[in-house]
Amino acid sequence: MSQNLNTPKGTRDFYSLELVKRNYLLKVLKQTFNSFNFEEIQTPSFENLSVLTGNYGEDEDSLMFKILSSGEKLRKADLDSLKDNNLSKFANSLSDKALRYDLTVPLSRFIRQNLNKINLPFRRFQTQLVWRADRPQKGRFREFLQCDIDIIGENNIMNEVECIKLYDSVLTRLNFPKVFIRVNNREILDGISKIMKLESIDVIGPSLDKSDKIGIDGVINELKLKGVSDESLKILKSFLEINGSNYDKIALFKKEFLKNKLSIESIERIEFFLDLIDKYKCINNLFRISDSYDFMVECIFSDYSEMVKFKEWLMHLDVVEFVESFILEEIKREEFKL
Repeated sequence: MSQNLNTPKGTRDFYSLELVKRNYLLKVLKQTFNSFNFEEIQTPSFENLSVLTGNYGEDEDSLMFKILSSGEKLRKADLDSLKDNNLSKFANSLSDKALRYDLTVPLSRFIRQNLNKINLPFRRFQTQLVWRADRPQKGRFREFLQCDIDIIGENNIMNEVECIKLYDSVLTRLNFPKVFIRVNNREILDGISKIMKLESIDVIGPSLDKSDKIGIDGVINELKLKGVSDESLKILKSFLEINGSNYDKIALFKKEFLKNKLSIESIERIEFFLDLIDKYKCINNLFRISDSYDFMVECIFSDYSEMVKFKEWLMHLDVVEFVESFILEEIKREEFKL
Protein backbone atom coordinates (compact mmCIF):
# COMPACT_ATOMS: atom_id res chain seq x y z
CA MET A 1 0.00 0.00 0.00
CA SER A 2 1.41 3.39 -1.02
CA GLN A 3 2.17 5.88 1.72
CA ASN A 4 0.60 9.35 1.60
CA LEU A 5 3.47 11.79 1.92
CA ASN A 6 1.41 14.96 1.47
CA THR A 7 0.82 17.48 4.24
CA PRO A 8 -2.68 17.31 5.80
CA LYS A 9 -5.19 19.52 4.01
CA GLY A 10 -5.06 23.10 5.22
CA THR A 11 -1.43 22.95 6.40
CA ARG A 12 1.83 24.07 4.77
CA ASP A 13 5.56 23.56 4.73
CA PHE A 14 7.72 26.69 4.64
CA TYR A 15 10.94 26.95 2.68
CA SER A 16 13.89 29.10 3.73
CA LEU A 17 12.99 32.15 1.62
CA GLU A 18 9.39 32.07 2.88
CA LEU A 19 10.63 31.91 6.46
CA VAL A 20 12.90 34.90 5.87
CA LYS A 21 9.86 36.94 4.79
CA ARG A 22 7.67 35.70 7.64
CA ASN A 23 10.36 36.26 10.23
CA TYR A 24 10.97 39.78 8.93
CA LEU A 25 7.27 40.57 9.26
CA LEU A 26 7.18 39.16 12.79
CA LYS A 27 10.27 41.18 13.65
CA VAL A 28 8.60 44.42 12.52
CA LEU A 29 5.45 43.56 14.44
CA LYS A 30 7.24 42.69 17.68
CA GLN A 31 9.50 45.75 17.49
CA THR A 32 6.44 47.96 17.02
CA PHE A 33 4.53 46.29 19.85
CA ASN A 34 7.50 46.73 22.17
CA SER A 35 7.83 50.40 21.17
CA PHE A 36 4.22 50.87 22.34
CA ASN A 37 5.05 49.13 25.67
CA PHE A 38 3.24 45.84 25.11
CA GLU A 39 4.42 42.68 26.90
CA GLU A 40 4.64 39.29 25.18
CA ILE A 41 2.92 36.20 26.61
CA GLN A 42 2.39 32.63 25.39
CA THR A 43 -0.30 30.09 26.25
CA PRO A 44 -0.49 26.29 25.65
CA SER A 45 -1.40 24.93 22.23
CA PHE A 46 -4.48 23.26 23.72
CA GLU A 47 -6.97 24.24 26.40
CA ASN A 48 -9.67 22.48 28.37
CA LEU A 49 -12.72 22.11 26.15
CA SER A 50 -14.91 23.68 28.85
CA VAL A 51 -12.85 26.90 28.53
CA LEU A 52 -13.08 27.10 24.74
CA THR A 53 -16.68 26.13 23.99
CA GLY A 54 -19.66 28.45 24.36
CA ASN A 55 -17.71 31.61 23.54
CA TYR A 56 -17.65 31.69 19.75
CA GLY A 57 -21.03 30.39 18.63
CA GLU A 58 -22.34 26.94 17.70
CA ASP A 59 -20.85 26.95 14.19
CA GLU A 60 -17.41 27.97 15.43
CA ASP A 61 -17.48 25.42 18.26
CA SER A 62 -17.91 22.69 15.64
CA LEU A 63 -14.68 23.84 13.93
CA MET A 64 -12.42 23.12 16.90
CA PHE A 65 -9.84 20.35 16.64
CA LYS A 66 -10.74 18.22 19.64
CA ILE A 67 -8.16 15.92 21.25
CA LEU A 68 -9.45 12.38 21.66
CA SER A 69 -9.45 11.15 25.25
CA SER A 70 -7.67 7.92 26.05
CA GLY A 71 -8.02 4.98 28.40
CA GLU A 72 -10.95 4.80 30.80
CA LYS A 73 -12.27 8.21 29.70
CA LEU A 74 -13.48 6.64 26.45
CA ARG A 75 -15.91 4.49 28.43
CA LYS A 76 -17.80 7.70 29.25
CA ALA A 77 -18.68 8.32 25.60
CA ASP A 78 -22.30 9.43 25.14
CA LEU A 79 -23.55 6.62 22.90
CA ASP A 80 -27.13 7.85 23.13
CA SER A 81 -26.09 11.05 21.34
CA LEU A 82 -24.55 8.95 18.59
CA LYS A 83 -27.80 7.00 18.20
CA ASP A 84 -29.71 10.30 18.05
CA ASN A 85 -27.27 11.55 15.38
CA ASN A 86 -26.18 14.39 17.69
CA LEU A 87 -22.59 14.15 16.47
CA SER A 88 -21.40 17.35 18.14
CA LYS A 89 -22.49 16.19 21.58
CA PHE A 90 -21.04 12.74 20.93
CA ALA A 91 -17.69 14.24 19.87
CA ASN A 92 -17.57 16.36 23.02
CA SER A 93 -18.13 13.26 25.14
CA LEU A 94 -14.97 11.74 23.63
CA SER A 95 -12.81 14.74 24.46
CA ASP A 96 -12.14 17.18 27.26
CA LYS A 97 -9.42 19.21 25.48
CA ALA A 98 -9.02 20.98 22.13
CA LEU A 99 -6.41 22.91 20.16
CA ARG A 100 -6.91 26.63 20.61
CA TYR A 101 -9.30 28.19 18.06
CA ASP A 102 -7.87 31.70 18.54
CA LEU A 103 -5.83 33.63 21.10
CA THR A 104 -8.70 35.54 22.70
CA VAL A 105 -10.39 32.97 24.91
CA PRO A 106 -7.03 31.55 26.09
CA LEU A 107 -6.17 35.14 27.05
CA SER A 108 -9.28 35.44 29.20
CA ARG A 109 -8.34 32.20 30.94
CA PHE A 110 -4.77 33.51 31.39
CA ILE A 111 -6.06 36.73 33.00
CA ARG A 112 -8.22 34.93 35.51
CA GLN A 113 -5.53 32.40 36.40
CA ASN A 114 -2.80 35.04 36.78
CA LEU A 115 -4.78 38.01 38.03
CA ASN A 116 -2.66 38.29 41.18
CA LYS A 117 0.56 38.39 39.10
CA ILE A 118 -0.27 41.08 36.55
CA ASN A 119 -0.73 44.83 36.82
CA LEU A 120 -3.75 46.52 35.24
CA PRO A 121 -3.96 47.94 32.69
CA PHE A 122 -2.27 44.89 31.19
CA ARG A 123 -0.76 45.52 27.75
CA ARG A 124 -0.14 42.19 26.07
CA PHE A 125 0.84 40.85 22.67
CA GLN A 126 0.94 37.27 21.49
CA THR A 127 2.02 35.54 18.25
CA GLN A 128 1.18 31.83 18.16
CA LEU A 129 -0.40 29.21 15.94
CA VAL A 130 -4.13 28.51 16.05
CA TRP A 131 -6.14 25.68 14.47
CA ARG A 132 -9.58 25.59 12.85
CA ALA A 133 -11.25 22.57 11.24
CA ASP A 134 -12.57 24.75 8.43
CA ARG A 135 -12.84 23.72 4.78
CA PRO A 136 -9.44 24.53 3.26
CA GLN A 137 -9.47 26.89 0.28
CA LYS A 138 -7.28 29.55 -1.28
CA GLY A 139 -5.97 31.83 1.47
CA ARG A 140 -7.75 29.84 4.22
CA PHE A 141 -5.81 27.30 6.25
CA ARG A 142 -6.50 24.97 9.15
CA GLU A 143 -3.25 25.93 10.86
CA PHE A 144 -2.11 29.54 10.80
CA LEU A 145 -0.27 32.14 12.83
CA GLN A 146 -2.33 34.73 14.68
CA CYS A 147 -1.02 37.91 16.26
CA ASP A 148 -2.96 39.84 18.92
CA ILE A 149 -2.41 42.91 21.03
CA ASP A 150 -4.69 43.74 23.95
CA ILE A 151 -5.08 46.48 26.54
CA ILE A 152 -6.97 45.04 29.49
CA GLY A 153 -8.37 46.75 32.56
CA GLU A 154 -8.74 50.34 31.38
CA ASN A 155 -11.85 51.82 29.74
CA ASN A 156 -10.42 54.71 27.77
CA ILE A 157 -11.23 55.56 24.16
CA MET A 158 -7.67 56.88 23.73
CA ASN A 159 -6.55 53.24 23.93
CA GLU A 160 -8.53 52.65 20.77
CA VAL A 161 -6.84 55.60 19.08
CA GLU A 162 -3.45 54.33 20.24
CA CYS A 163 -4.11 50.94 18.67
CA ILE A 164 -4.98 52.64 15.39
CA LYS A 165 -1.70 54.56 15.61
CA LEU A 166 0.13 51.30 16.25
CA TYR A 167 -1.60 49.75 13.26
CA ASP A 168 -0.60 52.76 11.18
CA SER A 169 3.02 52.38 12.35
CA VAL A 170 3.17 48.73 11.30
CA LEU A 171 1.71 49.39 7.86
CA THR A 172 4.02 52.39 7.34
CA ARG A 173 7.11 50.34 8.21
CA LEU A 174 5.96 47.61 5.81
CA ASN A 175 5.36 50.20 3.04
CA PHE A 176 1.76 49.19 2.49
CA PRO A 177 -0.22 51.33 0.03
CA LYS A 178 -3.64 52.83 0.71
CA VAL A 179 -5.46 50.95 3.48
CA PHE A 180 -8.87 51.63 5.04
CA ILE A 181 -10.08 50.62 8.48
CA ARG A 182 -13.71 49.64 8.68
CA VAL A 183 -15.40 50.88 11.84
CA ASN A 184 -18.55 49.59 13.48
CA ASN A 185 -20.22 49.19 16.87
CA ARG A 186 -21.97 45.94 17.77
CA GLU A 187 -24.66 47.89 19.65
CA ILE A 188 -25.65 49.43 16.31
CA LEU A 189 -26.28 45.92 14.99
CA ASP A 190 -28.38 45.26 18.06
CA GLY A 191 -30.44 48.36 17.28
CA ILE A 192 -30.95 47.26 13.68
CA SER A 193 -32.09 43.85 14.93
CA LYS A 194 -34.70 45.54 17.11
CA ILE A 195 -35.95 47.64 14.19
CA MET A 196 -36.21 44.38 12.20
CA LYS A 197 -38.18 42.92 15.15
CA LEU A 198 -35.73 40.03 15.55
CA GLU A 199 -35.17 38.23 18.84
CA SER A 200 -31.38 38.50 18.70
CA ILE A 201 -28.48 40.02 16.81
CA ASP A 202 -27.28 36.44 16.29
CA VAL A 203 -29.92 35.98 13.59
CA ILE A 204 -28.16 38.40 11.23
CA GLY A 205 -24.61 38.48 12.63
CA PRO A 206 -23.05 35.39 10.98
CA SER A 207 -24.47 36.33 7.57
CA LEU A 208 -23.24 39.93 7.82
CA ASP A 209 -19.79 38.60 8.66
CA LYS A 210 -19.68 37.05 5.17
CA SER A 211 -20.89 40.15 3.31
CA ASP A 212 -17.51 40.74 1.65
CA LYS A 213 -17.63 37.27 0.11
CA ILE A 214 -21.30 36.92 -0.81
CA GLY A 215 -22.39 40.56 -1.18
CA ILE A 216 -25.57 42.25 0.05
CA ASP A 217 -27.82 40.05 -2.10
CA GLY A 218 -26.07 36.97 -0.78
CA VAL A 219 -26.67 38.12 2.81
CA ILE A 220 -30.35 38.75 2.07
CA ASN A 221 -30.80 35.37 0.35
CA GLU A 222 -29.10 33.52 3.19
CA LEU A 223 -31.28 35.21 5.81
CA LYS A 224 -34.38 34.48 3.73
CA LEU A 225 -33.49 30.79 3.88
CA LYS A 226 -33.24 31.15 7.67
CA GLY A 227 -36.85 32.34 7.74
CA VAL A 228 -36.36 36.08 8.20
CA SER A 229 -39.43 37.91 6.87
CA ASP A 230 -39.37 39.98 3.67
CA GLU A 231 -40.33 43.08 5.68
CA SER A 232 -37.36 42.65 8.02
CA LEU A 233 -35.01 41.98 5.11
CA LYS A 234 -36.18 45.17 3.41
CA ILE A 235 -35.23 47.12 6.55
CA LEU A 236 -31.79 45.47 6.72
CA LYS A 237 -31.11 46.10 3.04
CA SER A 238 -31.94 49.78 3.46
CA PHE A 239 -29.22 50.04 6.13
CA LEU A 240 -26.68 48.04 4.13
CA GLU A 241 -27.16 50.25 1.06
CA ILE A 242 -26.62 53.59 2.85
CA ASN A 243 -23.88 55.44 0.95
CA GLY A 244 -22.00 58.72 1.32
CA SER A 245 -19.30 59.92 3.68
CA ASN A 246 -18.89 58.57 7.21
CA TYR A 247 -20.83 61.51 8.61
CA ASP A 248 -23.60 61.17 5.99
CA LYS A 249 -24.06 57.56 7.11
CA ILE A 250 -23.99 58.52 10.79
CA ALA A 251 -26.66 61.18 10.22
CA LEU A 252 -28.95 58.67 8.49
CA PHE A 253 -28.40 56.04 11.19
CA LYS A 254 -29.24 58.61 13.88
CA LYS A 255 -32.44 59.56 12.04
CA GLU A 256 -33.60 55.93 11.75
CA PHE A 257 -32.75 55.08 15.37
CA LEU A 258 -34.52 58.15 16.74
CA LYS A 259 -37.54 57.44 14.55
CA ASN A 260 -37.74 54.00 16.17
CA LYS A 261 -37.12 55.44 19.67
CA LEU A 262 -33.74 53.73 20.08
CA SER A 263 -30.68 55.13 21.83
CA ILE A 264 -28.10 56.76 19.55
CA GLU A 265 -25.31 56.52 22.12
CA SER A 266 -23.48 53.81 20.13
CA ILE A 267 -23.66 55.93 16.97
CA GLU A 268 -22.37 59.00 18.81
CA ARG A 269 -19.48 56.89 20.12
CA ILE A 270 -18.53 56.03 16.54
CA GLU A 271 -18.80 59.71 15.59
CA PHE A 272 -16.58 60.78 18.50
CA PHE A 273 -14.05 58.10 17.64
CA LEU A 274 -13.88 59.17 13.98
CA ASP A 275 -13.29 62.76 15.11
CA LEU A 276 -10.33 61.58 17.20
CA ILE A 277 -8.92 59.56 14.32
CA ASP A 278 -9.07 62.63 12.09
CA LYS A 279 -7.52 64.79 14.81
CA TYR A 280 -4.54 62.48 15.25
CA LYS A 281 -4.16 61.96 11.49
CA CYS A 282 -4.46 58.19 11.50
CA ILE A 283 -5.00 56.13 8.38
CA ASN A 284 -8.24 56.24 6.40
CA ASN A 285 -11.38 54.86 8.01
CA LEU A 286 -14.78 53.80 6.73
CA PHE A 287 -17.95 53.37 8.80
CA ARG A 288 -19.90 50.28 7.79
CA ILE A 289 -22.05 47.52 9.24
CA SER A 290 -20.11 44.36 10.06
CA ASP A 291 -20.17 41.59 12.61
CA SER A 292 -17.81 39.82 14.97
CA TYR A 293 -17.82 37.06 17.56
CA ASP A 294 -20.38 36.74 20.34
CA PHE A 295 -18.13 38.24 23.05
CA MET A 296 -17.20 41.37 21.08
CA VAL A 297 -19.65 44.09 22.04
CA GLU A 298 -17.91 47.39 21.32
CA CYS A 299 -16.25 49.04 18.33
CA ILE A 300 -15.11 46.57 15.70
CA PHE A 301 -12.46 47.24 13.10
CA SER A 302 -11.34 45.27 10.06
CA ASP A 303 -9.21 46.53 7.25
CA TYR A 304 -9.13 46.09 3.49
CA SER A 305 -6.88 47.37 0.77
CA GLU A 306 -7.92 48.30 -2.74
CA MET A 307 -4.36 47.80 -3.98
CA VAL A 308 -3.04 44.83 -2.06
CA LYS A 309 -4.28 41.24 -2.20
CA PHE A 310 -3.38 39.66 1.10
CA LYS A 311 -2.41 36.04 0.53
CA GLU A 312 -1.13 34.26 3.60
CA TRP A 313 -1.47 37.21 5.97
CA LEU A 314 -5.05 38.22 6.74
CA MET A 315 -4.98 41.36 8.86
CA HIS A 316 -7.82 42.90 10.81
CA LEU A 317 -8.18 45.12 13.82
CA ASP A 318 -10.74 44.67 16.56
CA VAL A 319 -11.39 47.15 19.35
CA VAL A 320 -13.75 45.46 21.71
CA GLU A 321 -15.18 45.38 25.20
CA PHE A 322 -16.16 41.89 26.26
CA VAL A 323 -17.57 40.33 29.38
CA GLU A 324 -16.52 36.80 30.27
CA SER A 325 -18.25 34.96 33.08
CA PHE A 326 -14.95 33.54 34.28
CA ILE A 327 -12.87 36.75 34.39
CA LEU A 328 -13.32 40.41 35.31
CA GLU A 329 -16.51 42.16 34.33
CA GLU A 330 -16.27 44.92 31.73
CA ILE A 331 -12.62 44.33 30.88
CA LYS A 332 -11.47 46.73 28.20
CA ARG A 333 -9.64 45.04 25.38
CA GLU A 334 -7.98 46.57 22.33
CA GLU A 335 -6.90 44.01 19.78
CA PHE A 336 -4.76 43.89 16.68
CA LYS A 337 -4.88 40.59 14.83
CA LEU A 338 -2.63 39.25 12.13
